[in-house]
Amino acid sequence: MSRPTPASNQPPALPSTDPPPLLSKQRSIAPPGFNRRLVPPAALAIHLCIGPAYALTMYVMSAVLVAGFLCNLAVRRVREEDQMTTTAAVNDGAARDLGGAATKRARSAGHGPVALVVAWVAVGAPLAWGVFATVEKALRLFR
Repeated sequence: MSRPTPASNQPPALPSTDPPPLLSKQRSIAPPGFNRRLVPPAALAIHLCIGPAYALTMYVMSAVLVAGFLCNLAVRRVREEDQMTTTAAVNDGAARDLGGAATKRARSAGHGPVALVVAWVAVGAPLAWGVFATVEKALRLFR
């Protein structure tokens, strides 16, 4: 049997050099000559390589947990004679508007609304950039 010839005399189109889409059939089928028996040893080798880094993070987290436990053990309870009762606090004036006192101290130190805006920009700008960069890189996976 012979193949039908195209109606025009144009050469066949060259395959595209662009990578196929992420979830396309061309990406899910292995090329000719691919040895599927090499996949499990390769996966094992990768996991053996990243294992020490993961183990290190577990040791660090354990150390932080132990340090927190030891710090909690080191904290002593305040003696009864050193504690201030509620009535003594009210009579002393310590229980008055603490938020207002803090605001007055901040204003008297020269901090105003401009300092507040600058502080929020200093914190918010890197945070916003990090969120933007993360979302941008995540969207590249779906193009």
